Amino acid sequence: SLCVLQTNRNTRLVVLSKGEGSGLGFSIAGGVDLEQKDITVHRVFTKGAAGLEGTIQRDDSILSINGTSLEGKTHAEARSCLHQAKQSNQVLVVIHRDKDSVQCISDRQASATQKSLERSGGRFPSPVGTQRDRAHSLQFLGL
Repeated sequence: SLCVLQTNRNTRLVVLSKGEGSGLGFSIAGGVDLEQKDITVHRVFTKGAAGLEGTIQRDDSILSINGTSLEGKTHAEARSCLHQAKQSNQVLVVIHRDKDSVQCISDRQASATQKSLERSGGRFPSPVGTQRDRAHSLQFLGL
């Protein structure tokens, strides 16, 4: 399921639903021990949870995962946080995008969206998920 809450123009809360034990569908770069200090998305895997969900993009800064801030973390500490998140079926990722970017979806994603709309009688699902999803996201933020 999709749950994206846009907190401001460039910061987003993304809930990734995935199989327990599977990865989040992206790799990371950066860390305080490397030249590039912020932890960023290095690559999004097309068939992974992040690629299928569609919000997370290359070069997005990762602010936190499941409520754990990545600020000031080494690359290894950030990787450890990613590995811990593999144990969950849903993972909250807070990202920041420095620039406005146009998100393009693949033909496959467009087709899946069209089929979903046809099954639901043309009603769009809530863009920020269910009330429970929103409460869960806000709980991670301490709000």
